[in-house]
Amino acid sequence: MSSFDIYAYLNEPKVLQASVPLVGSRRLQLRGVARVSTPPQIEVTLPPDQFVGNEIDRSEKCLLYLDVVGATITLITAIDAIDNSNILQLTNLESVSHEQKREFFRIDAQMSIDAVKLPPPQEDGTCSGVSINISGNGILVSLPEPLTVDQKMKLRINLPDPETTDIECIGRVVRSDRREQERYRVAFNFTTIGEEDQDKIISFCLAQQRKHIRLGVQVLGPA
Repeated sequence: MSSFDIYAYLNEPKVLQASVPLVGSRRLQLRGVARVSTPPQIEVTLPPDQFVGNEIDRSEKCLLYLDVVGATITLITAIDAIDNSNILQLTNLESVSHEQKREFFRIDAQMSIDAVKLPPPQEDGTCSGVSINISGNGILVSLPEPLTVDQKMKLRINLPDPETTDIECIGRVVRSDRREQERYRVAFNFTTIGEEDQDKIISFCLAQQRKHIRLGVQVLGPA
């Protein structure tokens, strides 16, 4: 993919998935339509009924995911402006092929998670929750209790692959925030994970991303 011209590809509008940064270290995953204006400037139109322009954190990067010739490319972009409440004016800073850096890709997904504090045994050392999103190098989980940053946990992830597969790995807590209804969002980085298990997660993420793009084409219609 090193010779691929992303700007030529986006000369015509293309459906993609955008990961839009919001205040409070949150992200909004939306399907939209992108086109290049003057390289490296890119314009992305997002669904107005799902967009929250007043909550966008313009100091963070917006990530654009494109499915191109069987591979996935991430565009890491800076947010220059917001027009008409649902149009982002972006500057592309870097393009990453997931053949080279697959762990960068993240997808929204709900699956059951069991976590055990390390080193065992520990009082109240086990908790269960549901994932919010996942990538090849980490997972965001909704849990009924907070965890301490840097706490290491043994994780069991109930991954549909497409048949259900239990993946076990070691994760380190990098963020633990309280949200609504007495639930906490806890972010883990995988510190120890088998290569085969990591490949299963990455394959699942790519399959889900392609599915989302196909659904986006059906919803938004031809460009």
